[in-house]
This record gives sequence, structure tokens and C-alpha cells, in this order.
Amino acid sequence: APAGGYGFANTMGVNVSDGILWTWGNSGSFRGYDAATGKVVKDFNLQKFFDRGHHVRCYRAKATAKYLITPYRGAEFLPFDGNPEEFMAPDWLRAGCGHGFVPANGLLYGTPDPCGCYSGAKFPGIKALAGRRTKIADSEPKLETGPAYEQSQKSEVRSQKDDWPTYRGNAARSGHVATTITGNLRQAWETALGGELTPPVIADGRVVVARKDADEVIALASDTGKALWQFTTGGPVSLPPTIYEGRVLFGCNDGWVYCLRASDGALAWRFQAAPAERKVMAYGRLESAWPVAGSVLVEHGVAYVSAGRHTALDDGLFLFGLDPATGKVLHRARLKQPVHSLEELKQGPAIKGVAEGSNNDVFVGDGQRLYLIKNVFDSTLQPLPAQAMKKKWKSAGNDAKQTEEFSPTYFDMGAPYLKAGDGFLNESLFNRRAFSYSRYWGDDDITKCGHFIVFDSQRTYAVDLYPRSQGARTSTGGYTWASAGEPCELIASANDAPAERLYRENMRGPGFPAGLLSPALWKAQVPLAVRGLALAGDRLFLAGAPTAFNEKDPLAPYENRTPAEVWAVGAADGKKQSAADLSAPPVFDGIAAAAGRLFVTQTNGQIACLAGEKPNELNRKEP
Repeated sequence: APAGGYGFANTMGVNVSDGILWTWGNSGSFRGYDAATGKVVKDFNLQKFFDRGHHVRCYRAKATAKYLITPYRGAEFLPFDGNPEEFMAPDWLRAGCGHGFVPANGLLYGTPDPCGCYSGAKFPGIKALAGRRTKIADSEPKLETGPAYEQSQKSEVRSQKDDWPTYRGNAARSGHVATTITGNLRQAWETALGGELTPPVIADGRVVVARKDADEVIALASDTGKALWQFTTGGPVSLPPTIYEGRVLFGCNDGWVYCLRASDGALAWRFQAAPAERKVMAYGRLESAWPVAGSVLVEHGVAYVSAGRHTALDDGLFLFGLDPATGKVLHRARLKQPVHSLEELKQGPAIKGVAEGSNNDVFVGDGQRLYLIKNVFDSTLQPLPAQAMKKKWKSAGNDAKQTEEFSPTYFDMGAPYLKAGDGFLNESLFNRRAFSYSRYWGDDDITKCGHFIVFDSQRTYAVDLYPRSQGARTSTGGYTWASAGEPCELIASANDAPAERLYRENMRGPGFPAGLLSPALWKAQVPLAVRGLALAGDRLFLAGAPTAFNEKDPLAPYENRTPAEVWAVGAADGKKQSAADLSAPPVFDGIAAAAGRLFVTQTNGQIACLAGEKPNELNRKEP
């Protein structure tokens, strides 16, 4: 019996249910043959159901008593009885090469995948998914007030321009602050908190971090490192809080948003962003089905948060704009993935090569728009349109000006913003999508990319951890990275310089980027496994373990088993100006600058403060 439509490390599978052998193909066929005679006994014409602008996945189809689960784009559900209401094409699901999904115990189990496609839409990790639940009923959000509620409404504390009051320094998440740190770096203090720390935030004379494994938020005096207070939450806090006008605001994986008085950590209010109290197991912990990322974006006096995991799970993502003083709802919205009918699925996707759906993450703001992964909103959380664009390609031997345009595969989001392809919540440095800064989503080859990125109004600075990586494909679709011990590369480029790449055949094979069309302003090699980057005044600060090769433990710098260093580099030329030792590598993105000092949270549970020759006075302001 003809099957057809296979490739890309995928082998033909035989799936039999109730004596019927089933085949499928990208021609739209879905046929059942009598296993004894070979005669066609069921035949469904799915038209463009599999015509989804991508190749078949690198694992076999699986079958249950009810469905054939095909691996074309990820996991398509084809009911054997042909019930039109049971066909599904969740493109946001992928599984590991070779093994694929495992349907068992009434659940669908999936393993992590190495695919670079559909960043922001694919649901990550090892997961177990159930069938559709009863719809979550719309209900009024719950607001609870604490002992500091009245006073928190009257705060007159204002942040200073050299503060670092939120994750990556500001609403744009630029990693840039106006403060200057001059001269040679020296350690001012180091405090041991223990546990798994978030990056730090600094304002009002305080350093605030979350200890994720202990469900705590902790404040220290920024001039001495002395502990000021700690607050116990109802679950892990994934990213550092935001300090805003004498308040400490943060989301929590228990589904709530908290506001504390910055002076003593007393609760002002907490708001239930999750639509219901339902727990799931996540990374060995009980969490809300609708966690809220730790970093709250405050812009124009509104605190923006999002609860949930994915637009296709548990009724989607629940978005709110809150009054920071009172916790009252100013704006609200929901991102929920549509359920397509079979007739719609037969027509293929609206835009080939682009997966529907979105994971949850933290908001990014530019003063006019709000960004949540690949979703754009105005200040009232009303969605804004993004323009679908066409990718340009050219083949080997053709003139560089001759290009061919393919179907839309990326979007113009309206203005440049910082994107973390796998999300700001993903702390892995292996097989992750790069940070990128541009106005486009969905094509890293026309954006400024790096494993870490910081930027100001004139320039973008990026770290490439694997500058000599070899892009050779393996049988499972992975890549061969550079040897341990290789230095990373620090790159500076002008914000107004074009970053577009044209695809052409090169040493990495067809379809791999061959290089930027516009040259960098400068490049510098840095022998550190960088895990944090910040721009303060006219200096860049990088922190990580030295990459010097140790044959007894070659992966030590990359797996945090060695002391580390922090470097000061001139932003104008990339030249090293100063360095200081750290007792351990920083946590992912764990470096911040404020009031003439540098603050680093480390993987050994310690916070280090480093100063230059003339640190600014760090006065603690009481609300």
C-alpha cells in the first residue's frame, strides 16, 4: 500500500488498530487497510491538513485505540472513526528526536526537543498533557489587603536614574543603566543567603532578590549587604521583583501577584491573577496551573502581569494591568488559542511556517507598546496587529541581488524590542534560541542576536558563546558545538545598521546563515563562559567562569563548578579595563549595576557587591 510523504530522519511506522492498518501522507491521505487482505476499508481526504509549511518530524507516529498521532508538524490527532470534531493539529507540541511522544495512562507524554523552530510557541520541557477539561468559568479576580495597604497608597518615594529597579534594569529590559563605575573593580561586600537566587534588583538603598527554592523574597542594604527583611510566598518566584515608588511588586508561581512595603517587607496587597485554585506538579513542586512570572512590568503607573503557561492550555493566558498602589484592576485581557474545525484544518494554516500559540513570559515595554513573546498590545492590553513578512533566499552561484521570496514566515512587530526566543524564564545556555533585538519576530537572521544582549539608544552589544561552532547536522537534527575552552565573542553594532542576512549555500549546508551583511563596529574575544552582561555608562561588565581548558573536568566552566571573574570592558572599543574575582559563576543574567556599584548573584547562593574608585552614595530612602 502506498504511504508517501516521509523524510528528515523519519522512518515509516506501521500502526494497527482493530485489525486495520493505517497510513498517512502529506498528500492529505489518511487510509485504513484491512490487515488480512490489504483492501482499503476507510479513506479520508484531509486535503491540506499536512501542508503546513514544514518537514515531517524526526520520530514515528504513535497510535491509541482512538487516534493515530502523526509527527508531521509535531503531533496531529487523527481519529480512526473519522469524527470531524476530534481532528486536532496542535503545532505547539514537539518531542525528542527518535523517541517522540508516548500516549499512556490517558495522558500524552512528551520529551524535550532540540528544534530551533517555532520559538515562543512550542511548549517546552518534559510534559504530561491531559484531554480537554471543563471550561474555566469567568469570575471576578480576588484582591486581598495586608497591614501595609493604607500606607502603600501614600508613598512618595521615586526611583533614581541610576537605580536598577526591575529585571534587566528597565521596562525595555535593555540591561543598560546611566550609572558609571570607574577605575579598578574591588569587592565592597559579599553576603551568603544560600539556595537558588534570582538576579538582583536595586533601588531605594536596597538590593532585593528571590530565593526560588525557599519561596522567599529577601531585601538587603545595598551599602553593606546586611539583611533587612524577608517575606515568605506561596510558591517559587521565578524572576526578581520590581521596586516601584517604595513598593516591591512580584508575581509568584502560586498564581498570585504580591505588593510589599519596601521598608520592612510588610504585605500591602495580593491579587489572584489565576482564574481558579488548581495545582499541578511542575519541576517537582506543586504550583498553580496559572503561574505568574516574578518580574512585574510597571509602565506609566500601571503594573502588567500575565498568568498561565500557554495559550492552548487551561483556557489560555490571563493578562492584567493593575494599580500598583491599590492592586485594583485597570485593564484585563485573555490570550486563548482558537480550536479549529476540520474544515479549517483542511485548508492548511493561515501562514505557513508559523505556529499558532504562545508560551507565557514577562512583559517588555517601549513606552508605547507592550510585548509578551510574539504578542503586541497597547497600554490597555488591546492587541495590536503585526505585519506578516516574506523571507528572502538565494542559491549558491547566483548574484547576491537575485533573491526569491517565499511565503510569510516572520512578522514586523512595529518597533524594535528585546526578545528571548525561548523566554526570559529559560535559564539554560545549551541549545537555546538567542536573545535578539529588532522589530521582527520569527527570523533571527534579520535581527541582532546573541546569547546575551544589552543595548542603549545608539548601540547593541551581544555575546556569542560559541563563535566557532560547527553547524554540521547530525542524524537527529542537532549540532556539533565548538570545543570546551574556546573564548566567547563580544560584538558591538550600531542600532541603525541593517542586520539582514541572505541565505546561501556555505560550509554549513543549504539554509544556514552565512553572515551579517553589515560589519560590526568591533569584536573582542573574552575567555569567559559568560552568564551575565550589563552596560553601565561607558563600560560593559561581563561575568562568568574562565574557559581555560581542564582535561580532567572540561565542562566545569559551563556547569558552574569553578570560581568566576567579572570583567570591565570599554564600550567604545571592547578592550579589557579591569577584572575582579567571584567565588562562583553568576546565576543566569545575574548581574546588575546601580549607584556606581555592580551587584552579582551567584550560583553558590551568595550576593557580591563590587565598587569602583568612587561609588555613588547609597542612601536608603524610607517610604
